[in-house]
Amino acid sequence: MTRIFREICLCTDKKKRKSCKKLKALFDSGATYSHIDSRQVEGFEDVYREYSEPEHITLATKDKTAEIIGDLSLYAEIEDCFVENVQLFRVTKGLKTDVIIGADIMESLGIVLDPKDDKLFFKKCPPDVGLI
Repeated sequence: MTRIFREICLCTDKKKRKSCKKLKALFDSGATYSHIDSRQVEGFEDVYREYSEPEHITLATKDKTAEIIGDLSLYAEIEDCFVENVQLFRVTKGLKTDVIIGADIMESLGIVLDPKDDKLFFKKCPPDVGLI
């Protein structure tokens, strides 16, 4: 499992990239899905979808669970590469960082983690994102 921290920018409208919200993100190859802390929903209310019933997931830490209360579909700028397609983030209570970028986003965008040099990069920027 590889973990790298970076600042990323998230926004609701690709035409308003300059108004993206800067957040601290953990790129975690051991996380299946991507999450955003529930305290970061402010500014994204127009694309926030609250679940009628929260979903509980078990975390990698023994006997710890998290509560997913909704989701956000957002545009992302990572390492100066703007992603033209929205990405889905599960809104989760009590994360220790603003955002977790999981395997779902890393694999679909071709993000490679280099733990030896504490770097991440795209195989191609902008990434090819399409249906298979």
